[in-house]
Amino acid sequence: MPLKATVVRTALSAFVAGNIAISGLAGCSSGSGSNRTCTTDMNCTSDQVCLKGMCQTRAMNRSVAFSVAPPASSKAAQTELLDVMLLGQPISLTLEDKATVSATVTSEVTLFAQEAHVQVTIPSDIPGQAPLQFGTEMAKNTFTFSLAESRVVKNANASFLFTPGITAQTQPPVLLRRPLAPMIELTFPTKTELIAVNGQLVDPNGVPFVGESYRAQLSHQRTLVSNVITPEATAMGVFRLLVPPAGLLADTDDLVTLTIGTADNPQNVPQFVSSPEVSLATLAAETKDRPRIFVMPAYLQPTTATLHVTGGGRDQAGVTARFRTEIEAPPYGKAVYQRTAMTDADGQATVLLIPGPVGAPLHYQVSLQAPADDTYRYSSKCVPDLAVALDDTAALTTLTPQALDQKLSLSGSVRDSTDSPVMGARVIATQIASSTSCSDPDLLGSNPVSAPTDAMGNYYLYVDPGTYRLDVTPPPNSAWPRTTLDAVTVAHHLVRPIQLPAGEAVEGTVMASEGTLLPDSKVSILGPVCPSTPCPAGTPYVVLAEATTDMAGYFKAVIPAE
Repeated sequence: MPLKATVVRTALSAFVAGNIAISGLAGCSSGSGSNRTCTTDMNCTSDQVCLKGMCQTRAMNRSVAFSVAPPASSKAAQTELLDVMLLGQPISLTLEDKATVSATVTSEVTLFAQEAHVQVTIPSDIPGQAPLQFGTEMAKNTFTFSLAESRVVKNANASFLFTPGITAQTQPPVLLRRPLAPMIELTFPTKTELIAVNGQLVDPNGVPFVGESYRAQLSHQRTLVSNVITPEATAMGVFRLLVPPAGLLADTDDLVTLTIGTADNPQNVPQFVSSPEVSLATLAAETKDRPRIFVMPAYLQPTTATLHVTGGGRDQAGVTARFRTEIEAPPYGKAVYQRTAMTDADGQATVLLIPGPVGAPLHYQVSLQAPADDTYRYSSKCVPDLAVALDDTAALTTLTPQALDQKLSLSGSVRDSTDSPVMGARVIATQIASSTSCSDPDLLGSNPVSAPTDAMGNYYLYVDPGTYRLDVTPPPNSAWPRTTLDAVTVAHHLVRPIQLPAGEAVEGTVMASEGTLLPDSKVSILGPVCPSTPCPAGTPYVVLAEATTDMAGYFKAVIPAE
Protein backbone atom coordinates (compact mmCIF):
# COMPACT_ATOMS: atom_id res chain seq x y z
CA MET A 1 0.00 0.00 0.00
CA PRO A 2 1.60 3.33 -0.99
CA LEU A 3 2.09 6.01 1.64
CA LYS A 4 -0.68 8.62 1.67
CA ALA A 5 -1.00 12.02 3.29
CA THR A 6 -3.90 13.97 1.87
CA VAL A 7 -5.67 17.22 2.64
CA VAL A 8 -9.13 16.85 4.19
CA ARG A 9 -11.87 19.44 3.54
CA THR A 10 -12.26 22.14 6.17
CA ALA A 11 -15.79 20.92 6.75
CA LEU A 12 -14.39 17.69 8.17
CA SER A 13 -12.26 19.71 10.57
CA ALA A 14 -15.31 21.59 11.79
CA PHE A 15 -17.30 18.37 12.10
CA VAL A 16 -14.59 16.55 14.08
CA ALA A 17 -13.73 19.55 16.26
CA GLY A 18 -17.39 20.11 16.94
CA ASN A 19 -17.64 16.59 18.31
CA ILE A 20 -14.65 16.89 20.63
CA ALA A 21 -15.52 18.20 24.06
CA ILE A 22 -13.43 21.13 25.26
CA SER A 23 -14.26 21.67 28.88
CA GLY A 24 -13.88 24.75 31.01
CA LEU A 25 -14.26 27.25 28.15
CA ALA A 26 -16.74 30.09 27.93
CA GLY A 27 -18.32 31.24 24.70
CA CYS A 28 -16.43 33.07 22.02
CA SER A 29 -15.46 36.71 21.98
CA SER A 30 -14.34 39.01 19.28
CA GLY A 31 -10.75 39.35 18.25
CA SER A 32 -8.49 39.08 15.26
CA GLY A 33 -5.81 36.67 14.07
CA SER A 34 -4.46 34.22 16.62
CA ASN A 35 -5.77 36.36 19.51
CA ARG A 36 -9.40 35.43 18.86
CA THR A 37 -11.00 33.27 21.55
CA CYS A 38 -13.08 30.24 20.61
CA THR A 39 -14.92 27.14 21.72
CA THR A 40 -14.85 25.29 18.37
CA ASP A 41 -13.13 25.68 15.01
CA MET A 42 -16.30 27.38 13.73
CA ASN A 43 -15.43 30.44 15.85
CA CYS A 44 -12.14 30.84 13.90
CA THR A 45 -11.32 31.78 10.34
CA SER A 46 -10.90 29.09 7.68
CA ASP A 47 -7.10 29.04 8.08
CA GLN A 48 -7.25 28.58 11.86
CA VAL A 49 -8.01 25.87 14.41
CA CYS A 50 -9.33 26.24 17.97
CA LEU A 51 -6.80 25.18 20.59
CA LYS A 52 -7.35 25.72 24.31
CA GLY A 53 -9.84 28.51 23.65
CA MET A 54 -7.61 30.43 21.24
CA CYS A 55 -7.67 30.51 17.44
CA GLN A 56 -4.31 29.26 16.12
CA THR A 57 -3.19 29.70 12.51
CA ARG A 58 -2.64 26.44 10.63
CA ALA A 59 0.76 25.66 9.14
CA MET A 60 0.88 26.72 5.50
CA ASN A 61 3.22 25.88 2.59
CA ARG A 62 5.56 23.90 4.81
CA SER A 63 7.04 20.43 4.33
CA VAL A 64 7.39 18.13 7.35
CA ALA A 65 7.71 14.43 8.10
CA PHE A 66 5.44 12.24 10.21
CA SER A 67 6.23 9.11 12.21
CA VAL A 68 3.05 7.36 13.34
CA ALA A 69 2.87 4.35 15.63
CA PRO A 70 -0.60 2.73 15.77
CA PRO A 71 -1.70 0.47 18.65
CA ALA A 72 0.10 -2.89 18.68
CA SER A 73 -3.18 -4.70 18.03
CA SER A 74 -3.74 -2.85 14.74
CA LYS A 75 -2.97 -4.44 11.37
CA ALA A 76 -1.43 -1.08 10.43
CA ALA A 77 2.34 -0.71 10.80
CA GLN A 78 4.48 2.03 12.27
CA THR A 79 4.80 4.30 9.26
CA GLU A 80 7.13 7.13 8.26
CA LEU A 81 5.71 9.77 5.90
CA LEU A 82 8.25 12.12 4.33
CA ASP A 83 7.81 15.46 2.54
CA VAL A 84 4.22 15.99 3.65
CA MET A 85 3.15 19.46 2.48
CA LEU A 86 1.02 21.38 4.99
CA LEU A 87 -1.45 23.57 3.11
CA GLY A 88 -3.43 25.24 5.87
CA GLN A 89 -6.04 22.43 5.95
CA PRO A 90 -6.51 19.24 8.00
CA ILE A 91 -4.60 16.29 6.63
CA SER A 92 -5.30 12.57 6.47
CA LEU A 93 -2.46 10.19 7.24
CA THR A 94 -2.91 6.68 5.84
CA LEU A 95 -0.69 4.05 7.44
CA GLU A 96 0.76 1.05 5.68
CA ASP A 97 -0.30 -2.49 6.38
CA LYS A 98 2.04 -4.77 8.28
CA ALA A 99 4.12 -7.19 6.23
CA THR A 100 5.54 -10.30 7.88
CA VAL A 101 9.14 -11.29 7.26
CA SER A 102 10.15 -14.90 7.89
CA ALA A 103 13.82 -15.69 8.34
CA THR A 104 15.62 -19.02 8.40
CA VAL A 105 19.08 -19.39 9.91
CA THR A 106 21.40 -22.08 8.60
CA SER A 107 24.68 -23.21 10.12
CA GLU A 108 26.86 -26.29 10.31
CA VAL A 109 25.47 -26.92 13.80
CA THR A 110 22.52 -25.64 15.78
CA LEU A 111 24.26 -22.48 16.88
CA PHE A 112 21.90 -20.97 19.40
CA ALA A 113 20.09 -22.12 22.49
CA GLN A 114 16.38 -21.48 22.94
CA GLU A 115 16.94 -18.20 24.77
CA ALA A 116 18.72 -16.63 21.77
CA HIS A 117 17.44 -13.15 20.98
CA VAL A 118 17.36 -11.39 17.62
CA GLN A 119 17.41 -7.61 17.24
CA VAL A 120 16.46 -6.30 13.80
CA THR A 121 17.66 -2.78 12.95
CA ILE A 122 16.51 -0.78 9.91
CA PRO A 123 17.71 2.76 9.11
CA SER A 124 15.06 5.47 9.41
CA ASP A 125 14.05 7.29 6.24
CA ILE A 126 13.82 10.53 8.24
CA PRO A 127 17.18 12.36 8.36
CA GLY A 128 18.90 12.29 11.73
CA GLN A 129 16.44 9.90 13.39
CA ALA A 130 17.32 6.76 15.29
CA PRO A 131 16.88 3.51 13.34
CA LEU A 132 13.79 1.38 13.74
CA GLN A 133 14.37 -1.67 15.92
CA PHE A 134 12.39 -4.86 16.44
CA GLY A 135 13.11 -7.59 18.96
CA THR A 136 12.15 -11.23 18.49
CA GLU A 137 13.21 -14.68 19.63
CA MET A 138 14.65 -17.65 17.78
CA ALA A 139 12.53 -20.80 17.49
CA LYS A 140 14.23 -23.84 15.92
CA ASN A 141 16.54 -21.61 13.84
CA THR A 142 13.68 -19.47 12.51
CA PHE A 143 12.15 -16.17 13.52
CA THR A 144 9.53 -13.73 12.22
CA PHE A 145 8.75 -10.04 12.63
CA SER A 146 6.39 -7.48 11.10
CA LEU A 147 6.95 -3.99 9.73
CA ALA A 148 5.66 -1.53 7.11
CA GLU A 149 5.25 -3.34 3.80
CA SER A 150 7.04 -0.68 1.72
CA ARG A 151 10.29 -1.51 3.49
CA VAL A 152 10.00 -5.07 2.29
CA VAL A 153 8.93 -4.08 -1.22
CA LYS A 154 11.89 -1.75 -1.71
CA ASN A 155 14.33 -4.25 -0.10
CA ALA A 156 15.50 -1.88 2.64
CA ASN A 157 18.81 -2.87 4.20
CA ALA A 158 18.57 -4.43 7.64
CA SER A 159 20.99 -5.77 10.23
CA PHE A 160 20.30 -8.79 12.40
CA LEU A 161 22.08 -9.11 15.74
CA PHE A 162 21.88 -12.59 17.25
CA THR A 163 22.66 -12.69 20.97
CA PRO A 164 22.94 -16.12 22.59
CA GLY A 165 21.69 -16.81 26.08
CA ILE A 166 24.11 -16.69 29.00
CA THR A 167 24.19 -20.50 29.15
CA ALA A 168 25.44 -20.78 25.55
CA GLN A 169 29.08 -20.29 26.43
CA THR A 170 30.58 -21.33 23.10
CA GLN A 171 28.40 -19.06 20.97
CA PRO A 172 29.41 -15.48 20.13
CA PRO A 173 26.99 -12.73 19.11
CA VAL A 174 26.61 -12.62 15.33
CA LEU A 175 25.75 -9.57 13.23
CA LEU A 176 24.50 -10.19 9.69
CA ARG A 177 23.28 -7.69 7.10
CA ARG A 178 20.73 -8.43 4.38
CA PRO A 179 18.14 -6.59 2.26
CA LEU A 180 14.60 -7.20 3.47
CA ALA A 181 12.34 -9.65 1.64
CA PRO A 182 9.30 -11.73 2.59
CA MET A 183 11.61 -14.74 3.04
CA ILE A 184 15.21 -14.35 4.17
CA GLU A 185 17.93 -16.95 4.52
CA LEU A 186 20.82 -16.12 6.83
CA THR A 187 24.00 -18.17 7.17
CA PHE A 188 26.21 -18.13 10.23
CA PRO A 189 29.97 -18.38 9.88
CA THR A 190 31.41 -21.86 10.31
CA LYS A 191 33.50 -22.83 13.31
CA THR A 192 36.66 -22.61 11.23
CA GLU A 193 35.79 -19.07 10.18
CA LEU A 194 35.49 -17.79 13.75
CA ILE A 195 38.44 -15.86 15.19
CA ALA A 196 39.69 -17.53 18.37
CA VAL A 197 41.51 -16.00 21.34
CA ASN A 198 42.92 -18.30 24.04
CA GLY A 199 43.83 -17.08 27.51
CA GLN A 200 44.26 -17.89 31.16
CA LEU A 201 43.98 -15.72 34.29
CA VAL A 202 46.24 -16.68 37.20
CA ASP A 203 47.11 -15.19 40.58
CA PRO A 204 50.67 -14.02 41.43
CA ASN A 205 51.52 -17.62 42.41
CA GLY A 206 50.39 -19.02 39.07
CA VAL A 207 47.13 -20.55 40.37
CA PRO A 208 44.37 -20.22 37.74
CA PHE A 209 41.09 -18.45 38.44
CA VAL A 210 38.15 -20.81 37.84
CA GLY A 211 34.46 -21.09 38.68
CA GLU A 212 31.16 -19.28 38.21
CA SER A 213 32.49 -16.08 39.78
CA TYR A 214 34.51 -15.43 36.63
CA ARG A 215 33.35 -14.87 33.09
CA ALA A 216 35.71 -14.01 30.26
CA GLN A 217 34.59 -11.87 27.33
CA LEU A 218 35.85 -9.48 24.64
CA SER A 219 34.24 -6.11 23.96
CA HIS A 220 34.72 -3.28 21.49
CA GLN A 221 33.83 0.20 22.76
CA ARG A 222 31.78 -1.45 25.53
CA THR A 223 29.85 -3.64 23.09
CA LEU A 224 30.17 -7.41 23.56
CA VAL A 225 31.75 -9.06 20.49
CA SER A 226 32.60 -12.55 21.76
CA ASN A 227 31.01 -15.43 23.62
CA VAL A 228 30.94 -15.21 27.43
CA ILE A 229 32.60 -18.22 29.05
CA THR A 230 33.48 -19.43 32.54
CA PRO A 231 37.09 -20.66 32.99
CA GLU A 232 36.71 -24.29 34.05
CA ALA A 233 38.90 -26.15 36.53
CA THR A 234 39.00 -29.13 34.19
CA ALA A 235 40.78 -26.93 31.63
CA MET A 236 43.11 -25.35 34.20
CA GLY A 237 41.22 -22.08 33.76
CA VAL A 238 42.08 -21.80 30.06
CA PHE A 239 39.26 -20.09 28.16
CA ARG A 240 38.56 -19.81 24.43
CA LEU A 241 36.80 -16.70 23.12
CA LEU A 242 35.26 -16.68 19.63
CA VAL A 243 34.50 -13.65 17.44
CA PRO A 244 32.72 -13.77 14.04
CA PRO A 245 35.04 -12.70 11.19
CA ALA A 246 32.74 -9.95 9.88
CA GLY A 247 30.42 -9.19 12.74
CA LEU A 248 30.28 -6.31 15.18
CA LEU A 249 33.78 -5.20 14.23
CA ALA A 250 32.97 -4.90 10.52
CA ASP A 251 33.90 -1.49 9.08
CA THR A 252 35.57 -0.44 12.35
CA ASP A 253 38.97 -0.82 13.96
CA ASP A 254 39.51 -4.21 15.59
CA LEU A 255 40.67 -2.98 19.00
CA VAL A 256 39.16 -5.06 21.79
CA THR A 257 39.22 -5.21 25.59
CA LEU A 258 39.34 -8.46 27.55
CA THR A 259 37.35 -8.57 30.79
CA ILE A 260 37.47 -11.46 33.26
CA GLY A 261 35.20 -11.43 36.29
CA THR A 262 32.07 -9.46 37.12
CA ALA A 263 31.84 -5.81 38.00
CA ASP A 264 30.15 -6.29 41.39
CA ASN A 265 30.04 -9.96 42.40
CA PRO A 266 29.15 -11.50 45.78
CA GLN A 267 32.68 -12.80 46.28
CA ASN A 268 34.02 -9.22 46.41
CA VAL A 269 36.91 -9.84 44.06
CA PRO A 270 38.10 -7.42 41.39
CA GLN A 271 37.70 -8.03 37.69
CA PHE A 272 40.68 -8.16 35.35
CA VAL A 273 40.59 -5.70 32.42
CA SER A 274 43.20 -5.75 29.66
CA SER A 275 44.93 -2.45 29.08
CA PRO A 276 45.59 -0.85 26.67
CA GLU A 277 43.15 -2.05 23.99
CA VAL A 278 44.71 -4.65 21.71
CA SER A 279 44.15 -5.63 18.08
CA LEU A 280 41.94 -8.70 17.80
CA ALA A 281 43.99 -10.03 14.88
CA THR A 282 47.22 -9.63 16.86
CA LEU A 283 45.78 -11.26 19.95
CA ALA A 284 44.39 -14.18 17.93
CA ALA A 285 47.72 -14.75 16.18
CA GLU A 286 49.70 -14.64 19.43
CA THR A 287 47.39 -17.08 21.22
CA LYS A 288 46.85 -19.56 18.40
CA ASP A 289 49.26 -22.17 19.73
CA ARG A 290 49.20 -21.39 23.45
CA PRO A 291 47.09 -19.15 25.67
CA ARG A 292 48.21 -15.74 26.81
CA ILE A 293 48.73 -15.66 30.57
CA PHE A 294 47.10 -12.73 32.36
CA VAL A 295 48.18 -12.18 35.98
CA MET A 296 45.80 -10.75 38.57
CA PRO A 297 47.85 -8.50 40.88
CA ALA A 298 48.08 -9.19 44.61
CA TYR A 299 45.58 -7.34 46.80
CA LEU A 300 44.46 -7.35 50.41
CA GLN A 301 41.15 -8.88 51.40
CA PRO A 302 38.17 -6.51 51.34
CA THR A 303 37.34 -4.93 54.69
CA THR A 304 34.10 -3.34 55.91
CA ALA A 305 34.26 0.44 55.60
CA THR A 306 31.76 3.18 56.43
CA LEU A 307 31.43 6.53 54.66
CA HIS A 308 29.47 9.30 56.41
CA VAL A 309 27.56 11.68 54.11
CA THR A 310 25.98 14.94 55.29
CA GLY A 311 24.36 17.96 53.73
CA GLY A 312 23.64 21.25 55.47
CA GLY A 313 25.02 19.75 58.66
CA ARG A 314 22.46 16.90 58.64
CA ASP A 315 22.81 13.22 57.83
CA GLN A 316 21.69 12.42 54.29
CA ALA A 317 19.79 9.19 53.61
CA GLY A 318 19.22 7.63 50.19
CA VAL A 319 22.50 8.82 48.63
CA THR A 320 24.04 6.20 46.32
CA ALA A 321 27.81 5.86 46.79
CA ARG A 322 29.80 4.20 43.99
CA PHE A 323 33.43 3.29 44.71
CA ARG A 324 36.01 2.43 42.04
CA THR A 325 39.73 1.74 42.18
CA GLU A 326 42.35 0.25 39.86
CA ILE A 327 45.41 -1.87 40.64
CA GLU A 328 47.95 -2.02 37.83
CA ALA A 329 48.83 -5.50 36.53
CA PRO A 330 51.59 -5.06 33.92
CA PRO A 331 52.19 -5.89 31.17
CA TYR A 332 48.69 -6.76 30.01
CA GLY A 333 46.16 -4.98 32.18
CA LYS A 334 44.79 -3.94 35.55
CA ALA A 335 42.45 -5.10 38.28
CA VAL A 336 39.29 -3.02 38.65
CA TYR A 337 37.29 -3.15 41.89
CA GLN A 338 33.85 -1.52 42.11
CA ARG A 339 31.28 -1.52 44.89
CA THR A 340 28.01 0.34 45.47
CA ALA A 341 26.16 1.19 48.69
CA MET A 342 23.37 3.53 49.80
CA THR A 343 23.39 5.74 52.87
CA ASP A 344 21.01 4.83 55.70
CA ALA A 345 18.98 7.12 57.95
CA ASP A 346 22.21 8.08 59.77
CA GLY A 347 23.95 9.04 56.53
CA GLN A 348 26.19 5.96 56.67
CA ALA A 349 27.12 3.94 53.56
CA THR A 350 28.59 0.58 54.58
CA VAL A 351 30.64 -1.25 51.96
CA LEU A 352 33.45 -3.79 51.52
CA LEU A 353 36.58 -2.07 50.16
CA ILE A 354 40.03 -3.39 49.29
CA PRO A 355 42.50 -1.37 51.38
CA GLY A 356 46.09 -0.55 50.68
CA PRO A 357 48.82 -1.61 53.12
CA VAL A 358 50.12 0.68 55.87
CA GLY A 359 51.54 3.83 54.29
CA ALA A 360 50.42 2.89 50.77
CA PRO A 361 46.67 3.51 50.49
CA LEU A 362 44.55 2.51 47.52
CA HIS A 363 42.96 5.54 45.90
CA TYR A 364 39.27 5.37 45.02
CA GLN A 365 37.11 7.61 42.90
CA VAL A 366 33.73 7.94 44.58
CA SER A 367 30.49 9.17 43.09
CA LEU A 368 27.82 10.35 45.54
CA GLN A 369 24.56 10.32 43.57
CA ALA A 370 21.71 12.34 45.05
CA PRO A 371 18.25 10.72 45.21
CA ALA A 372 16.16 10.98 42.02
CA ASP A 373 13.80 13.50 43.60
CA ASP A 374 13.11 16.92 42.11
CA THR A 375 12.66 18.33 45.62
CA TYR A 376 16.04 17.11 46.94
CA ARG A 377 18.19 20.16 47.67
CA TYR A 378 21.75 18.77 47.76
CA SER A 379 24.05 18.17 44.80
CA SER A 380 25.58 14.94 43.63
CA LYS A 381 29.31 14.94 44.20
CA CYS A 382 32.41 13.28 42.82
CA VAL A 383 35.32 12.57 45.15
CA PRO A 384 38.33 12.12 42.83
CA ASP A 385 40.67 10.69 45.47
CA LEU A 386 39.52 8.89 48.60
CA ALA A 387 42.37 7.09 50.37
CA VAL A 388 41.66 3.64 51.81
CA ALA A 389 44.39 1.91 53.83
CA LEU A 390 45.21 -0.06 56.96
CA ASP A 391 46.75 1.55 60.03
CA ASP A 392 49.51 0.20 62.27
CA THR A 393 47.03 -2.08 64.05
CA ALA A 394 45.84 -3.61 60.74
CA ALA A 395 42.51 -1.83 61.15
CA LEU A 396 40.98 0.22 58.37
CA THR A 397 41.65 3.94 58.62
CA THR A 398 38.58 6.15 58.96
CA LEU A 399 37.21 7.30 55.61
CA THR A 400 37.08 11.05 55.15
CA PRO A 401 33.45 12.19 55.74
CA GLN A 402 31.80 13.87 52.78
CA ALA A 403 29.50 16.91 52.83
CA LEU A 404 27.18 17.64 49.91
CA ASP A 405 26.77 21.21 48.74
CA GLN A 406 23.36 22.73 48.18
CA LYS A 407 22.08 22.58 44.63
CA LEU A 408 22.05 25.71 42.52
CA SER A 409 18.76 27.32 41.58
CA LEU A 410 17.80 27.57 37.92
CA SER A 411 14.68 29.66 37.50
CA GLY A 412 12.92 32.02 35.15
CA SER A 413 9.68 32.59 33.33
CA VAL A 414 8.27 30.89 30.24
CA ARG A 415 6.41 33.27 27.94
CA ASP A 416 4.87 32.87 24.52
CA SER A 417 5.57 34.86 21.37
CA THR A 418 3.18 37.62 22.52
CA ASP A 419 5.04 37.84 25.87
CA SER A 420 2.13 36.29 27.79
CA PRO A 421 2.95 33.83 30.60
CA VAL A 422 2.68 30.12 29.79
CA MET A 423 1.04 28.19 32.62
CA GLY A 424 1.34 24.42 33.07
CA ALA A 425 4.36 23.90 30.82
CA ARG A 426 6.98 21.43 32.05
CA VAL A 427 10.63 22.52 32.04
CA ILE A 428 13.08 19.59 32.03
CA ALA A 429 16.80 20.11 32.70
CA THR A 430 19.07 17.29 31.45
CA GLN A 431 22.77 17.49 32.25
CA ILE A 432 24.93 17.18 29.13
CA ALA A 433 28.28 18.08 30.72
CA SER A 434 29.40 17.83 34.31
CA SER A 435 31.73 20.08 36.26
CA THR A 436 33.04 17.09 38.23
CA SER A 437 36.74 16.28 38.47
CA CYS A 438 36.20 12.52 38.20
CA SER A 439 37.71 10.93 35.09
CA ASP A 440 35.64 7.72 35.04
CA PRO A 441 32.58 8.28 32.80
CA ASP A 442 30.59 5.77 34.86
CA LEU A 443 30.86 8.11 37.84
CA LEU A 444 29.59 11.24 36.10
CA GLY A 445 26.20 12.85 35.65
CA SER A 446 23.03 13.57 37.59
CA ASN A 447 19.37 12.74 37.10
CA PRO A 448 17.18 15.01 34.94
CA VAL A 449 15.01 17.35 37.01
CA SER A 450 11.76 19.00 36.01
CA ALA A 451 9.09 21.37 37.26
CA PRO A 452 5.85 22.87 35.93
CA THR A 453 5.34 26.57 35.36
CA ASP A 454 2.92 28.37 37.70
CA ALA A 455 0.10 30.76 36.84
CA MET A 456 2.63 33.49 36.06
CA GLY A 457 4.71 31.20 33.84
CA ASN A 458 7.52 30.94 36.41
CA TYR A 459 9.58 27.78 36.92
CA TYR A 460 11.98 26.83 39.67
CA LEU A 461 14.57 24.04 39.42
CA TYR A 462 17.42 22.95 41.67
CA VAL A 463 20.37 21.42 39.81
CA ASP A 464 23.97 20.35 40.21
CA PRO A 465 26.63 22.61 38.67
CA GLY A 466 27.08 21.76 35.00
CA THR A 467 25.77 22.35 31.49
CA TYR A 468 22.19 21.47 30.68
CA ARG A 469 19.72 21.06 27.86
CA LEU A 470 16.37 22.65 28.72
CA ASP A 471 13.28 21.12 27.12
CA VAL A 472 10.00 23.01 27.48
CA THR A 473 6.89 20.92 26.86
CA PRO A 474 3.58 22.84 26.92
CA PRO A 475 0.42 21.18 28.27
CA PRO A 476 -1.28 18.64 25.95
CA ASN A 477 -3.50 20.19 23.28
CA SER A 478 -2.28 23.68 24.15
CA ALA A 479 -1.74 26.48 21.64
CA TRP A 480 1.99 26.67 22.37
CA PRO A 481 4.84 24.84 20.61
CA ARG A 482 7.62 22.99 22.40
CA THR A 483 11.16 24.36 22.40
CA THR A 484 14.67 23.33 23.45
CA LEU A 485 17.59 25.40 24.74
CA ASP A 486 20.99 23.79 24.33
CA ALA A 487 24.11 24.34 26.44
CA VAL A 488 22.77 26.33 29.39
CA THR A 489 25.68 26.48 31.84
CA VAL A 490 24.84 26.68 35.54
CA ALA A 491 27.85 27.68 37.65
CA HIS A 492 25.90 29.78 40.18
CA HIS A 493 22.26 30.61 40.90
CA LEU A 494 20.90 31.42 37.46
CA VAL A 495 17.79 33.19 36.17
CA ARG A 496 17.08 32.07 32.59
CA PRO A 497 13.94 33.42 30.91
CA ILE A 498 12.53 31.26 28.11
CA GLN A 499 10.42 32.55 25.25
CA LEU A 500 8.49 30.09 23.14
CA PRO A 501 8.43 30.68 19.39
CA ALA A 502 5.22 31.49 17.56
CA GLY A 503 3.20 28.40 16.78
CA GLU A 504 1.38 26.92 13.81
CA ALA A 505 -1.37 24.33 14.14
CA VAL A 506 -1.37 20.92 12.48
CA GLU A 507 -4.49 18.75 12.63
CA GLY A 508 -5.77 15.68 10.89
CA THR A 509 -6.77 12.05 11.12
CA VAL A 510 -4.90 8.75 11.13
CA MET A 511 -6.40 5.75 9.36
CA ALA A 512 -5.54 2.26 8.18
CA SER A 513 -5.24 1.41 4.49
CA GLU A 514 -8.91 0.36 4.22
CA GLY A 515 -10.06 3.65 5.78
CA THR A 516 -10.60 2.60 9.41
CA LEU A 517 -9.83 5.49 11.77
CA LEU A 518 -7.12 4.61 14.29
CA PRO A 519 -7.51 5.91 17.87
CA ASP A 520 -4.63 5.95 20.37
CA SER A 521 -1.99 6.32 17.65
CA LYS A 522 1.22 8.16 18.57
CA VAL A 523 1.90 10.95 16.06
CA SER A 524 5.30 12.65 15.85
CA ILE A 525 5.81 15.64 13.56
CA LEU A 526 9.43 16.19 12.52
CA GLY A 527 11.38 18.73 10.55
CA PRO A 528 14.70 20.58 10.36
CA VAL A 529 15.31 23.58 12.61
CA CYS A 530 17.80 26.14 11.32
CA PRO A 531 18.72 29.76 12.20
CA SER A 532 17.73 30.74 8.67
CA THR A 533 15.63 29.14 5.94
CA PRO A 534 15.90 27.21 3.79
CA CYS A 535 17.86 24.67 5.79
CA PRO A 536 20.97 23.19 4.15
CA ALA A 537 20.50 19.78 2.54
CA GLY A 538 21.00 16.91 4.98
CA THR A 539 20.04 18.90 8.09
CA PRO A 540 18.91 16.39 10.75
CA TYR A 541 15.23 16.47 11.63
CA VAL A 542 14.03 17.01 15.19
CA VAL A 543 10.66 16.33 16.80
CA LEU A 544 8.56 19.49 16.43
CA ALA A 545 5.45 18.18 18.19
CA GLU A 546 3.82 14.99 19.45
CA ALA A 547 0.17 14.07 19.81
CA THR A 548 -2.10 11.07 20.35
CA THR A 549 -5.22 10.49 18.30
CA ASP A 550 -8.60 10.50 20.07
CA MET A 551 -11.38 7.94 19.69
CA ALA A 552 -12.17 9.37 16.24
CA GLY A 553 -8.56 8.99 15.06
CA TYR A 554 -8.18 12.79 15.20
CA PHE A 555 -5.18 14.78 16.44
CA LYS A 556 -4.15 18.40 16.93
CA ALA A 557 -0.64 19.69 17.56
CA VAL A 558 1.32 22.94 17.42
CA ILE A 559 4.72 23.20 15.77
CA PRO A 560 7.16 26.15 15.94
CA ALA A 561 6.55 28.65 13.15
CA GLU A 562 9.30 28.98 10.58
